[in-house]
Amino acid sequence: PITMSVPGPFAVDQETIGLWRFDKLENGRFADLVSRKDSMESGTIIARQKQIQKELAALKKELSALAPPLGYIGYRRQPQPTHVLLRGDIGAEGPQVAPGGVSALATFSGDLQLPVDAPEAERRLKFAAWLTDPANPLPARVMVNRIWQFHFGSGLVKTASDFGFNGGKPTHPGLLDWLAKELIRSGWSVKHVHRLILSSATYQQSAEMNEKAAAMDADNRMLWRFSPRRLDAEVIRDTMLAISGALDRRMRGPSFQPFKVTVFNTHFYHLFDSPKPEYNRRTIYRANVITGRDPLLDCFDCPSPSVATPLRRTTITPTQALALMNNSFVLRQSRLFAAQVKVSAGSNVLAQLERAFQLALTRSPTEKEQEQMNQLISEHGLASACWVLLNSSEFLYSN
Repeated sequence: PITMSVPGPFAVDQETIGLWRFDKLENGRFADLVSRKDSMESGTIIARQKQIQKELAALKKELSALAPPLGYIGYRRQPQPTHVLLRGDIGAEGPQVAPGGVSALATFSGDLQLPVDAPEAERRLKFAAWLTDPANPLPARVMVNRIWQFHFGSGLVKTASDFGFNGGKPTHPGLLDWLAKELIRSGWSVKHVHRLILSSATYQQSAEMNEKAAAMDADNRMLWRFSPRRLDAEVIRDTMLAISGALDRRMRGPSFQPFKVTVFNTHFYHLFDSPKPEYNRRTIYRANVITGRDPLLDCFDCPSPSVATPLRRTTITPTQALALMNNSFVLRQSRLFAAQVKVSAGSNVLAQLERAFQLALTRSPTEKEQEQMNQLISEHGLASACWVLLNSSEFLYSN
């Protein structure tokens, strides 16, 4: 659609504004004032005319305060007729086709019962009703499969964006249908499905290896254990900020932009790392630019903002280890992490280690770890010990 800027409904000519009907005015008071002004003869009742002018000015000021900002509209056209193309030839139009949903569902018709020339608004309403009909199994199945994939790393149907004949078959079709029914029964409450999955015995399994089960199902498609999963790139960054005490938890508002822009025929984005608090917001508030991506997020498989990614890949590369060792953001969070530990645990080294392990790994250190970390702190300081924890696999993976 063509987009254009138009004035708000109250931004009209001063002399014609009385022709408009405004709910804010009482009993046509504005129109009455205009009429009384026009009926007066020149040179008569000057004082009264000035009073009316004053009242008009006050009312116009009131109306201008009610005016909304500029809006944007588009010229909408009704859908053009759609025809079957005989043998796929765009020049050989066959019968005209009426709007419809997916016709491949065996138990739910895709017929929207619309004429071929139905207006766009009616088409949208009918399609929305068809999509959310409790008898339509597809949207609920796709939704709960995505939720399952988020928690387990792989959906009950492995091809999250393809539930057709060419897609994967569900490993647990009964469970998929039950979760879909629960989503519909709960009024499409996503929170309800999250709670069901997280409170299940399947999700609460340990990641302990079972050689006999692994020999039969190496990919863990039958869910005999909880598969260890690396944290998403954004979660790694946010967790570092959280345990260092630097995380800015403000919600909403404009994004932060950790780059400078120069224009020379095109736009160039120059990344920088800043310790300022406004750059410590959660990663969801980071402005994403295709040519200005964060190297730390990038090496941990954060997808490009220009690509729809139904399932992220999980790679293991040398650049990940190098980024955790040398990235200026990671080094700064290690120092802030150590400062936080000193404030909360005092000067006792064993207390500092206990606090650092609890924050980073949610457990206490073993005796061997205490011994190793104690030596590291004595030689290189607490910040180095905190840096080691942020580089550990246990920090990066959920078990």
